Amino acid sequence: FHSFAESKGIGLHYQSPLEEFVMDYDEDKLLKILSNLLSNAIRFTPEGGRVYVLVDSLNRKGEELLEIRVKDTGIGIPAGEQGRIFERFYSLPPTPSKGVGGSLPQSPQRGEEGLGRAASGNAPQSGGLEGAGAGIGLALASELVKLLRGSFAVESRPGAGSTFTVLLPVSRTAAERHTFREEKVEQFAGQFIATDPEPDGEAEALLGGDCEGKPMALVIEDNRDVVHYLRSCLEEGYCVQAAYDGKVGIRMAIELVPDIIISDVMMPEKDGFEVADTLKRDERTSHIPIILLTARATMEDRIMGLERGADAYLSKPFDREELRVSMQKLIELRRRLQERYSRLQSPPAPAQPALEMEDNFVRKVRELVEARLDDPDFSIDEVSDAIFLSRTQVHRKLKALTGLSTGHFIRSIRLAHALRLLQTTSKSVTEIAMDVGFKDHAYFSRVFAAEYGKAPSEMRG
Repeated sequence: FHSFAESKGIGLHYQSPLEEFVMDYDEDKLLKILSNLLSNAIRFTPEGGRVYVLVDSLNRKGEELLEIRVKDTGIGIPAGEQGRIFERFYSLPPTPSKGVGGSLPQSPQRGEEGLGRAASGNAPQSGGLEGAGAGIGLALASELVKLLRGSFAVESRPGAGSTFTVLLPVSRTAAERHTFREEKVEQFAGQFIATDPEPDGEAEALLGGDCEGKPMALVIEDNRDVVHYLRSCLEEGYCVQAAYDGKVGIRMAIELVPDIIISDVMMPEKDGFEVADTLKRDERTSHIPIILLTARATMEDRIMGLERGADAYLSKPFDREELRVSMQKLIELRRRLQERYSRLQSPPAPAQPALEMEDNFVRKVRELVEARLDDPDFSIDEVSDAIFLSRTQVHRKLKALTGLSTGHFIRSIRLAHALRLLQTTSKSVTEIAMDVGFKDHAYFSRVFAAEYGKAPSEMRG
């Protein structure tokens, strides 16, 4: 919720005298409860306001309790309406535009009501409290607190803010498991190394680099907590790299050529729109799917992001399953491109201009190989030098587009020409092998059979 609060000019603070607190808890229900309370607090607090999350432990009549309070300096709720805000689809009645301390704060801008999907209903459409509380968010939070055998209370005054208090009974009967910080940070310490701050930002580089066959995801995000959370969401299925501002993110994307990029919009140096625009215009990175992740969720922002080349646009706070599915579908879509380029022939005219750069890249590599078809010493390095890209950049882009490594792609082009010569000429197998750059006749026969399922002599026209 940091980005959501920041986008509205609101300070978000966490305060607790507890360094740690061990108890049984339901992660999913507690997340939904806090998401509702924080969404509402931020939505109904004017610019320059404050939202606090206060956590402590209490002992009442011999019962140990966990106390969670979400306090804001927002528009407040009239005393007569506080008992009804937990009712489903309840909407506060219209109020005068003047209240305690003068004009009531204006409602969130258009589009912001969609940020907290679990929050209660629609934001007020005009100054004041009209429409506040409409929906099922607070009703859901209240029911979830009851399921956890806890209690839910609200204190509020119009113009002076609100405090929502959740009290949960403490039990310790479940098997203990490590917290995020103990488990994840220790795990990440063995895989990632953070550089000292540089003039143009910070980056985190993966040690090793083979990623164990996982697709590589580059996270470009200036909030470290969000980066850590994204890692925890993605680490099982992806090899995660991170950059802490847009300028470094662009540099890392060009150097690493990841399989997918998740970028914040509001960042120092370069914002997410500039990141998407720059990378989609660069031949080295134009094929990479980009997801923009931001609290700026107005329709105008979404359209701008898509116009600058973003493939998807998700609002903060985001649902981890929605992010995971979006990434999976985008990567699957890119894999369908491999069918277009795996035939080793000139692809048809692109149905959409977005494919023109990818067609040109594959065509350039193919033409370089064909021009040196009979040269057995023609190598990947010569391809890289000819198109002014590094060996890694050529390999990762070609692998993303064709499903083949650079070496395999070159060999497949040679073998495709060999097949055509076998079917259209009377040259011997040895002559054809040499014409397509194979010095060793036995090796040529072996890889040809592996590619086409039959020996060269069986493929005669």
